Amino acid sequence: MTESIRPTSPESPFSVQALNDRTLVAAEPGGGSNAGFFLGDKGPVIIDSLLSPTSGEALRQSVSGLTPLPPRALLYTHHHGDHTFGAQAFECPVIAHEGAADAMRSRASGLSRSRLLELFYGEHFARAIGEGRLDTAALESRFNLLDLTDLVVTQPTVTFSDRLALYDPAGLVQLLSLGRAHSAGDAAVFLPEERILFTGDLAFNGRMPFMAEPIGPAVFKALDRMEGLRPEIVVPGHGPPGGPEILRTMREFFGDLRDAVETLRAQGKSLDEVKAEIVLPQYADWPRYDRALPLNAEMAYLGLDS
Repeated sequence: MTESIRPTSPESPFSVQALNDRTLVAAEPGGGSNAGFFLGDKGPVIIDSLLSPTSGEALRQSVSGLTPLPPRALLYTHHHGDHTFGAQAFECPVIAHEGAADAMRSRASGLSRSRLLELFYGEHFARAIGEGRLDTAALESRFNLLDLTDLVVTQPTVTFSDRLALYDPAGLVQLLSLGRAHSAGDAAVFLPEERILFTGDLAFNGRMPFMAEPIGPAVFKALDRMEGLRPEIVVPGHGPPGGPEILRTMREFFGDLRDAVETLRAQGKSLDEVKAEIVLPQYADWPRYDRALPLNAEMAYLGLDS
């Protein structure tokens, strides 16, 4: 994997890393969301669109600086706003899993604050923020920093249930359903000739994950499906690209998390007590450990009986 970084303008909200001559990653600073693009002969394929109209426009300009061809398609790995709120910058088909499309369709009209929070963080934590819970204050603060004044929620125009392929002389682009694991409809994007996998938010690298759905068997099935592809380069939803060890680390983390939560619940601990008492010292050096571990424990607690 090449380590070259394509220069971006001082106003650009991300850096661009070339994985090879045709595949690049746009990474927001501080472990923000990742987007990608594959420079196909039929036009670039964009993978997610970052977290705001401004970021999406900067991403469009970055892509147009690399190829004169118009975008062929924009792919959503899932519907959360930090991966889709930049989509209005692109004029092309938008492809997503049918579960993601349903989630967006049901919340895209009106664009009230509560609906935007649901699109950004999922229904569970949007409700928690609305209730003023102290442990979701950091989530609310991040959301409040966004400029969504001119936001148009860009709906998928093409959906799929299990898999979809885009054929290009430069290489195949595959979308694969990962079920309902991190969100209402997760998808991986895989470039089989290049062995590059975009995981969406089923994988984070070097930082504590954020899970919007109960953590249960669906998470491990999703990881099984991605590991079965035997990728050589893994692009997580957040954090730097790496190798397949990213997927193994995620499996270990979710296993350790569920084991710890299950042990505490077996001792008669309530959800609030589990969140207050859980420790996973082997992950204590991950950014956001203190504030994100209790939220992950909450979703693991809710997923124990699934």
